[in-house]
Amino acid sequence: MLWLTQITSLTNAKDQDRLNLLKEVAGTKVYEQRRQESLKIMDETDSKSGKIDELLTYIEERLSELEAEKEELREYQDKDKERRCLDYALKDADLNRIDTQIAELDQLQRMAVGRDGDDKLEFEERETEIEVLTLSQTR
Repeated sequence: MLWLTQITSLTNAKDQDRLNLLKEVAGTKVYEQRRQESLKIMDETDSKSGKIDELLTYIEERLSELEAEKEELREYQDKDKERRCLDYALKDADLNRIDTQIAELDQLQRMAVGRDGDDKLEFEERETEIEVLTLSQTR
């Protein structure tokens, strides 16, 4: 008799209630729940995927900027190296020029000292001659 009451209540139930009962019996209610959960997970995944795409775009832009900065730095380092080489070459040329001038001045000084020595000897010889002449004249 219990099954008769259930049949009566089923025939008297609203269409929506009967549909829900059929879904439950057929196992489609679990399917619908899992489908809703899956759709929710897919929406969350799409949202996260969009955020990841935005982040990836930002990273690619930043990487491009950093590549440009790296290239600028490389150019700067090359130019700085060239500047230092030129600076060294100029200082080396100045040092060589100064060394040459010092050598020339040393040579001139040695020549002048040598002449002064000759002049001094000549002066002393003449002085001696004058003394001899003066002594001979006084006698």
